[in-house]
Amino acid sequence: MAYILKLNGVSLIYAFVLFVHTELMANVYRIERLTGWEHAGKLVDAANIALFVCSTVLLFVISKRWTGQRKWRYVTTVLWFPYFCVLIRAFTAMYPITDPQDMPLPVVGLIALGETLIFPLYIAGIQFLSGIRRGI
Repeated sequence: MAYILKLNGVSLIYAFVLFVHTELMANVYRIERLTGWEHAGKLVDAANIALFVCSTVLLFVISKRWTGQRKWRYVTTVLWFPYFCVLIRAFTAMYPITDPQDMPLPVVGLIALGETLIFPLYIAGIQFLSGIRRGI
């Protein structure tokens, strides 16, 4: 039972990482309007790169500690998606777009869709690398 909770926790963290990345990318116009920063897009890009690097290291360490050597760790390649949908739905319910100028460009949705389709490969790669034993 504890292992299932750990798998769900890791899956939630994976979903949260993609959620933050997607929402930052989609809400650049809101960030510019609310903060008054002229070049918020560049800052969001830098934040997304930093998020990617830090989350990869963090998720590697967490996966190595929590999921161990079991084959069940690959369930996280599918289990993150319901958490991602819940996070997106909750965010859009709490912060609806009221200003039409805040609508993201259509290509942002296409990029987010592509990232969502490739994300399970990213998770499987981290799970594979975290499961390799160090043999000398």
